[in-house]
Amino acid sequence: MASGDHVCVGLQSLREAGWQGAWLLPLSAEAGLRSGLVVKCGGSLLGRPDWPRLLGGLLAACEVPVQLMIGGGAVVEGLRQLDATCPQPAARMHRLAIAAMMVTARMVAEELRLPMLSEQASAIGEQGVLTPTDWLASGRFDHLPASWSVTSDSLAAAVAAATLQPLLLVKSVPPPSDAGLTQLAQAS
Repeated sequence: MASGDHVCVGLQSLREAGWQGAWLLPLSAEAGLRSGLVVKCGGSLLGRPDWPRLLGGLLAACEVPVQLMIGGGAVVEGLRQLDATCPQPAARMHRLAIAAMMVTARMVAEELRLPMLSEQASAIGEQGVLTPTDWLASGRFDHLPASWSVTSDSLAAAVAAATLQPLLLVKSVPPPSDAGLTQLAQAS
């Protein structure tokens, strides 16, 4: 997982930090880790009691600023169950799911003592937790549908593509084997 003079996270560093694996999706062969790295952490990982140690270890292993996108986890799954029981308009559920991602993002930011990053802060390579509501409000991702097809993976991929940074997916399950950054960002 090296690029130029920077090494973000080697497999041994990941294992020492308690991770079984992660998937690095470079923007292109030429894209390096010059300005930083977008790391998408699956919300289901927040159900582990050791998640603060794991994420802290991951951040410590990186030699560049990390911008975390936190999935909604159980909070969003609760919304999915409510929608299945009493279907709601897709745009409403999308807004609620993004709001739920803010809950998990704030929890991670507070626990790890990281700032919440607006779109502007993300663009200049600061380290912290991404604010999905700011990114969506910016209008840069109006091409993404307001539906369940847009996941935290696709939002993180869209941020990585917009900021010309690689994306590291840290999940409990691997992404589709044929999924690249562009496919995840399009979320279709």
